[in-house]
Amino acid sequence: MQLRTALPAALAVCLGTAAGEPPDFLHIPTGTPLDLSPRPGEVLSPAVLDFHRTGRNRYRDDAEAIAAGRLIFRQRCSFCHAYDGSGGNAPPINGTGFTYATSAEDAGMFSIIWGGGFGAMRSFARHGLSQDEVLQLIAYVRRLAEPGPERDEARRDAAIGGGAPR
Repeated sequence: MQLRTALPAALAVCLGTAAGEPPDFLHIPTGTPLDLSPRPGEVLSPAVLDFHRTGRNRYRDDAEAIAAGRLIFRQRCSFCHAYDGSGGNAPPINGTGFTYATSAEDAGMFSIIWGGGFGAMRSFARHGLSQDEVLQLIAYVRRLAEPGPERDEARRDAAIGGGAPR
């Protein structure tokens, strides 16, 4: 049952961006649309509004946003995914072999972080992250798969025991 629901949700997210149309942001386990309205006190940044329309994350090459995403990752994600994103208590997210195929696209990864996934992957919308912070987080996570200082530092920290226990 979960696969039947998740597969159409995954395809919808990917197909929306491939056709040049706004992506569908769907709850991965149920396939229902995510509520992207601002949370109390949240102001949707131009980057978030553009992301809703295009699925393009403006923060992918923004050093300041990537640094902010690193802090969020260290505080909220590294215990399960490890400092370098290699997994441990959760699936790896530092490459291209994702548990959820939708993670290959920023809109799909956003849907998982914002709405939650299967198992222990909870909705971070319910736990205080803003949509802007989710985009910063995604920008950092994408760096874990690329050669460069972010990946090197994360691997070094993971090697000395940072993040998820192994």
